[in-house]
Amino acid sequence: MRDFAEGFVERTELVAQIRIPEEIDELPPDMQRAVLRVVQEALPNVHRHAGASHVSVNARTVSRYLAVGIRDNGHGMATSARPDGAIRFGGDLRIRPSRSGTGIVTMVPAPSAGRAPLPAGHCGCRDRPRRTAGAFTEV
Repeated sequence: MRDFAEGFVERTELVAQIRIPEEIDELPPDMQRAVLRVVQEALPNVHRHAGASHVSVNARTVSRYLAVGIRDNGHGMATSARPDGAIRFGGDLRIRPSRSGTGIVTMVPAPSAGRAPLPAGHCGCRDRPRRTAGAFTEV
């Protein structure tokens, strides 16, 4: 995921902030692939359709979840959507359009000893991402 995001930004004129910790590499390969697919779809959409000049990709573990947030400063989308890609792992994916850009948050349960994932579609997270100092923050 890190290599894709950094490579994509190098090939485009987007100004990017990419924060993807090394611990992501310790997740099961199928989980890494599922989250990578979200990033692989979102970044080209930012470049082709959003008219954005800036994008951020932030990944981290929050409680028992891997949270990946993608935020741009483009013109936003016409409607909100909720694809089911993260549902496979008992997670959630939300797209939040606005006039000042679009935010995407995907959360999937990170493997941890003795803890079962929540039911599909219930990520155990707050319903909305929040903006902090112009950056997209997963909650």
